[in-house]
Amino acid sequence: MRSVAAAVAAAWLPCAAAAAQDGDAVQRTEQRLRLLDAQYRSDVPPGAGAGDRFRLDAGGSAQLGLYSIDDDESESHVLRQWDGRAWAHARLDATHSFFGRLKFRYDDWNSGDDFDGQGDDLREPLGERWWYQFAPGGRRGGAGGGAGWDLSFKAGKQFVHWGEGLALSEALIAAVVEAEWNGLALDLLAGETPANDFVDFDTSRPSFDTNTKRRFLGALLEWRGGGVTPFAHVLRQIDRNDRDFALFVDGLGQLYPTSFEYDSTYYGAGARGSLGARTSWRAELGFETGRGQSSPVDANGAPGPQTEEDVCAWAFAGGLTRLFLDERRTRADFELIAASGDDDRLDSADTFGGNLSATDDTAWNAFGFVNTGLALAPEPSNLVTVRIGAATSPWAGRGGEIGRLRAVVDGFLFLKIDPDAPLNVATTGHRFVGGEIDVGFDWNLLSDVALAFRYGLFMPGPAMPDGQDGARQILYGSVTYAF
Repeated sequence: MRSVAAAVAAAWLPCAAAAAQDGDAVQRTEQRLRLLDAQYRSDVPPGAGAGDRFRLDAGGSAQLGLYSIDDDESESHVLRQWDGRAWAHARLDATHSFFGRLKFRYDDWNSGDDFDGQGDDLREPLGERWWYQFAPGGRRGGAGGGAGWDLSFKAGKQFVHWGEGLALSEALIAAVVEAEWNGLALDLLAGETPANDFVDFDTSRPSFDTNTKRRFLGALLEWRGGGVTPFAHVLRQIDRNDRDFALFVDGLGQLYPTSFEYDSTYYGAGARGSLGARTSWRAELGFETGRGQSSPVDANGAPGPQTEEDVCAWAFAGGLTRLFLDERRTRADFELIAASGDDDRLDSADTFGGNLSATDDTAWNAFGFVNTGLALAPEPSNLVTVRIGAATSPWAGRGGEIGRLRAVVDGFLFLKIDPDAPLNVATTGHRFVGGEIDVGFDWNLLSDVALAFRYGLFMPGPAMPDGQDGARQILYGSVTYAF
């Protein structure tokens, strides 16, 4: 299908290439920031326990982060990020929980360095998390209708990680009910994306990073009664975006009216368990079905009518973690991620320049989160990602501040599943995309002051096109004061 893609490119590139690249750059930057912001995925910081009757815990943090991010042409973009967060967690009888966290984040770019053209920006919304949880058994078993029962209900803006996170790993305004009986657990989900706090996968859609409206309904069944924990789930995503039309114009004045709609259903099955006392494993296989709008550009590169086509895609994620149980708390990780692509697309996710009319869309597009590194940060569609990593505290046992330093390293290899199908970064028809090394450290210098550092270097392979085949780097450092 390479000739078809080339014909489409002749019409698409003059009118939307720059905008599409900017959108993908915004999306990949959000992926990087989210990976570096992983410590805030857990709502309540570790150690914030509950009293016998009522307890109120509160705290906050102030962080200054400095980023240097290379773009597709290996040009550096510098960002200073000022981040303040304040949280409160109240519990009554271990049955009622209330949690809220405010986020005050200001992005301060060097002049002209931002990817979305908005310049310096106070990120919204300020209400990052807020939820209420009712758990009659305190989430410790023995509640509800008798021995072996447990029940909880949680509603509000919360982080939802579905299965192993292939289909969904996002903050939603949602209600989640979990019922467990003798090790068999059922989770039910109904949620909506927070419209102005969610970056959509389709970067050609108007306001993809400031106004996204999608609904999620799901059920997950999990068996927790043995050494292996299998699970299966179904997740329905309903497109409710009202900014669902755009008019693209090419250099010759041709008009490409474009409608956007993408409804999808994800089916997943997987398990996690252990191999002895030191090794744990995890795996999930996902399938995607649904319906989506085709591209408004036909196989000859001319404007064509859009049609609604079937979506049929798959993805896999699995990994091993080995704990060495030494005084340095050394661990080693291996992870494999793979997802299908579509060779008549120009971009793995966009509607404009996307799936051709009268063809199934076989590109995996979902709302999960997987680790594909910091420097390149590609989405998983049409990609095999192999990661080998390690973490250790090299000076543990020596006492003092130096003993609290934790070093991390990750190595990545990226391969296209279909050489002719696209990624959300520009590539040619070669299979090998390149390799990456990410290194860094986390250092609790004082009880309330922490330092972090990350450096990522992507080394391109033959799949990277001329002009975008230079090494790409990301440099990140931060200091955090928690109180």
